[in-house]
Amino acid sequence: LPDPLNSLEIDGTVLPSYVFIHDGPRVFRYYTPKEESVKLFHDYLDLHRSNPDLDIQMLPVSVMFGRSPGREGHGTPHLRLLNGVQKFFAVLWLG
Repeated sequence: LPDPLNSLEIDGTVLPSYVFIHDGPRVFRYYTPKEESVKLFHDYLDLHRSNPDLDIQMLPVSVMFGRSPGREGHGTPHLRLLNGVQKFFAVLWLG
């Protein structure tokens, strides 16, 4: 498999092979969409529109913290989104 950290060159256009859409929840609930990510998605879609034989797949991935096999209670969700402070304590206590 190709290295996901290497950039892709398609028809003379160099684009990153990964795009971050959202950084996840924060302590302060202020969210602004990432304009650069939206532009990169449009660039990929424009390249695919101009070259229909282009073989590119977009794979959405979500990284979640807070799952602790064997230590989970029934009252808490198995997977949940945590902000930075909660991630720190989850890693500290749960490993």
